[in-house]
Amino acid sequence: MNEYEEDRVFSDDVREKKRLARQARHRKCGSKSRKCNLSSDRLTKKQWLERCGRTVTYNFKKPILWQDFCELPIHIQKEYLLNLIGEYQTTASDLAKMFGITPKTVTKHCEREEIGIRFSPGKRMSKEKRRAFEEFCCTANHQEEVVVAKKEPEPKKTEGFIDLDNTAQSPDMAMTEFTLSFSGNFNREMICNSLASMLPKGAPVKLDIKCFVML
Repeated sequence: MNEYEEDRVFSDDVREKKRLARQARHRKCGSKSRKCNLSSDRLTKKQWLERCGRTVTYNFKKPILWQDFCELPIHIQKEYLLNLIGEYQTTASDLAKMFGITPKTVTKHCEREEIGIRFSPGKRMSKEKRRAFEEFCCTANHQEEVVVAKKEPEPKKTEGFIDLDNTAQSPDMAMTEFTLSFSGNFNREMICNSLASMLPKGAPVKLDIKCFVML
């Protein structure tokens, strides 16, 4: 093979590679307009909730009881303690007051291998940090008072009860005496409601009770 034939073979080889490259560039592999969908795209809201599972939120900005603290995951306990120590420079004694336990229990719990927190002996909080930590601990008592105030049950009104506390008394006629008689199984609410419906609130009375117990 002479030099001319070698150049010709080389040119044909280069030309073939260029043709294959152009074909590969313009070749269509599947539809360009179709979207690649996932199985999760067709899930309903209920299916999403069942798939994602339960969501738990932890609040590091309020104090908790010792029993509730021990129920937290161990890594959340560590994060909670580190957050208090980093923000307020709390000691074992300060944490014990917040949890309502002894400092020895706090120290023993924090020195566990899973938590690994050790307190320096003799370390104290500054006045500013102590004031801020006391305000932090007082938020729990304030929240409990609010919850108790909201949970107070309203006075239960028995069916058939007539409230005459605010009923105006007639100036021409006033009740001076009446008699009530009951029989059957004893019902305290029925008797109290009957008396309350007959007597105005705050009226001076004299009660004589005579009861026959039927055996």
